[in-house]
Amino acid sequence: MRNKLLLLLVVLSIGLSACGGNTPTPSASTPAPGQEPTPDANQITVLFAANEVLMASYNDLIAAFEKDNPGIKVKTISINEILGLGLTGGQWPDDADQKLAAAADVISLQAGNQGMSDKGLIRDLKPFIDADTAFQPGDFFPGALERYQWNGGTWGVPVTAEFEFIVYDRDAFDQAGVKYPEPGWTWDDFTAKVKALTQRAGDQVTKWGFVQQFPSHNGAIASRVKSLLDNSTDPATPRFDQPDVRAAVRWYTDLYLKDKVTPYFEVPKDVSAFNLPEGYKLVQQGQAATWVDNGLSWQISKQQKPKLGIVPFPVDRDLTQTSPLYVQGVVLSSGTKNPEAAWRWINYLSRQAPKDIATFKQLPARRSVLESSGLLDKLDQEYAAAVRFALDHVVKQEASPAFDALNDAVESILKGEKSIEDALAEAQTKGKDAIAEAEKKKAEATPVPTVVVVAPKETPVNQNATTIKFSLGTAAFNAPAYRDLAERFMEANPDILVEIKTPDLTNAAIDIPNVAKDVDCFTWAPSLQDPKNLEAILNLEPFIDADPSFDKADFYPATLDQFTAQGQLWALPAEVTPYVIEYNKDMFDAAKVPYPKPGWTMDDFLATAKALTKGNGDQKQYGFVGDYYESTDLVLMLQQLGARLLDESADPPKVVFDDPAMRQALQWYVDLHAKYDVKPVFVTDFAELLSKASTALVERETLVNDGRAAMWTAYGGQPNLLGDDQRQKLNIGVVPLPIGAAGPKGGSYVTSSGYFISADTPAKQACWKWIDFLTEQADVRQGLPARRSVAESEAYKQKMGAERAAAYQASLGESGTSSAYQFLSGQNSWLSFAVLWLSKAYGQAVEGQAPVEKALADAQKMADDYRACVVQNKGESDTKQQRKCVTQVDPSIPAVLLGSNE
Repeated sequence: MRNKLLLLLVVLSIGLSACGGNTPTPSASTPAPGQEPTPDANQITVLFAANEVLMASYNDLIAAFEKDNPGIKVKTISINEILGLGLTGGQWPDDADQKLAAAADVISLQAGNQGMSDKGLIRDLKPFIDADTAFQPGDFFPGALERYQWNGGTWGVPVTAEFEFIVYDRDAFDQAGVKYPEPGWTWDDFTAKVKALTQRAGDQVTKWGFVQQFPSHNGAIASRVKSLLDNSTDPATPRFDQPDVRAAVRWYTDLYLKDKVTPYFEVPKDVSAFNLPEGYKLVQQGQAATWVDNGLSWQISKQQKPKLGIVPFPVDRDLTQTSPLYVQGVVLSSGTKNPEAAWRWINYLSRQAPKDIATFKQLPARRSVLESSGLLDKLDQEYAAAVRFALDHVVKQEASPAFDALNDAVESILKGEKSIEDALAEAQTKGKDAIAEAEKKKAEATPVPTVVVVAPKETPVNQNATTIKFSLGTAAFNAPAYRDLAERFMEANPDILVEIKTPDLTNAAIDIPNVAKDVDCFTWAPSLQDPKNLEAILNLEPFIDADPSFDKADFYPATLDQFTAQGQLWALPAEVTPYVIEYNKDMFDAAKVPYPKPGWTMDDFLATAKALTKGNGDQKQYGFVGDYYESTDLVLMLQQLGARLLDESADPPKVVFDDPAMRQALQWYVDLHAKYDVKPVFVTDFAELLSKASTALVERETLVNDGRAAMWTAYGGQPNLLGDDQRQKLNIGVVPLPIGAAGPKGGSYVTSSGYFISADTPAKQACWKWIDFLTEQADVRQGLPARRSVAESEAYKQKMGAERAAAYQASLGESGTSSAYQFLSGQNSWLSFAVLWLSKAYGQAVEGQAPVEKALADAQKMADDYRACVVQNKGESDTKQQRKCVTQVDPSIPAVLLGSNE
């Protein structure tokens, strides 16, 4: 669960900075058309299954491996696609193990896959390890390789490692006058500190000394005993009724019941993105002084809260091995036809330094890699010290069917249902029974049918064909549809081979030059104001002039404008991202409120929201729910309300935040929450996005999915980051944005995407044919197609539904222009950073921290200072300089969210 939230935060941060730029590196060479190497009949393909988000991060490693192993090709395939999940995952199906083992030779998985080995789905790697004298099992972090060892075999190899640490809030320590913890502190130190850190107002705790984010009773207890199991028996038996375990349980439960420094919440039966533990929420809300977290998560949190400290788990004189270690590695499918080649790839992966995720450092699982990479010298000094200590104090990892009984026993103690002695005596009996039952099931288990890894059907290779590499860029969330279209295109055009590539989403500074250097063509948002971007792509006018069948007039004029610079078209428009209101028809019906219709007004909107708001607290039903990060909603709604965002008469243009129209519009929007209480408030300050994004997104999605949001904002093509299908069960209507003082002329869309051809590709004509084909398809559209004939086609209406298709078309407005788009993504997009301070002004006003006029005046000052900095440094087309100016004006904004690697 924690890994999923981390991944979500990374995707959010990358998405927010995706239009940024770095200095492009020299373009990689691409084989000339018709000169693809003749396939070697003896070449072996190893299928490697990895998370969709991380697939492209392996590209460099694969290239290096294939260079050293010319007879082997590694092909990455998506775990998400194999299991039918969203980009950030979701609930794995019951047959996930079988599906993965049948789809790939090598699979990237967290340790602890005994179920797969018991079913015969993965191979024991011990024979490979024993035959390889250079493998050196002792090179792995202590306990890392052991995480894959059971039943006398080794069922995987670690690649990356993560320790758990105690994370603490320095401000809380300072306020309480408590000394910061240091490596080597004891459990007695821990207990004394969390007692002193707990703050109370009467009987109410205002800050807890220690909070379990994701309650793991067994983990805390295991760190205070040498072993929870008696390993002298086969199988190992529980020691839950032994004195040392009783003492550890008493210490742990006293934190809750006697000392009352830790809050107790019943553990959710199904911890998921939609059912976050209350402890996690308390940490996010700043109500904890210490808590458990891993190093990667700490790096992310520290970007937003610089005063977060990190320290290894405490130790005692007789108990020094207490630091929990978790590893991610790779397993070998029992169905592989190429075990030797697959083993080479596994062995190679274990010896490579992991790639950073955005700007955050991952730890390798081998000491030699950690040392040779110099990674510890690159880490925050405090974090590096914690890692060094943890490496020498790794707790022994144990697994047993009996552990559920121990967890249940602790729960019964915390609920006051049983004494410690009675609960542990019962756990001892139940634990033994659980082990016996597991052994019985294992003996009686019906063998899983033998799996055989079968490579996906390859398009027959035409030796004279042109191969093009196409990056999904901003369309990475819609990969399956593009892969299907590539198959259709290649069937009709056997002289062109299309390889669909996923961009490296772990790169926080991914931009047009970085994408273009590795592929022949790609999809991306319009970002033509930077000269470096134009140098990386081709002018498409020559292709249009040479293609008599191409009809530029079939594209909506506004979409062509977005990809036009210097009077030339630089990309074929793909689609625009419309901004609409979705609504729950069943809630309208229950309240006997008429459905909204195109042409409705802001007054209609407010009256509807008020009529559909009811209840209080956790059961409150809102008439309107905005986005989890409020800035885009804010900009578009203010535009509709008549606010002028840009003064283009100034040279260069400037943002307008403090004029009467803006003040009136913002006050109207503030009143939705502050006066009428028809709308909740989520994240308004960009500086808080890293710490609040996950919980805010979950809260927002839960309101909609649970039928507590009558209306909510929606963006055409917006991916479902949580991978949940509950939304599909709702009876949803769609309507264009209500009309306000701005009238119906302006468009209400956020951004757009287009198809680009890389400047250095030798496959120019093949790319043109492919991207022209893409513009004619309704299948990949999630927003509004840029081609009028596609947007108005029956195929598109059937795909989206007639009501949604009509609402999306209405988002273009009568003029086809959107001042919000021009502000956020057009030629003046360097000014879009000012949205950060406009959103902060909204937050200050809606929370009652400042009146609207004062909040907007402060935002105007920040925006003006930023503009002056950019102009002074001639940075209108220099995204790197723009980021520097943002952080200079407002140091509170995390650099990683701006796409900065510095």
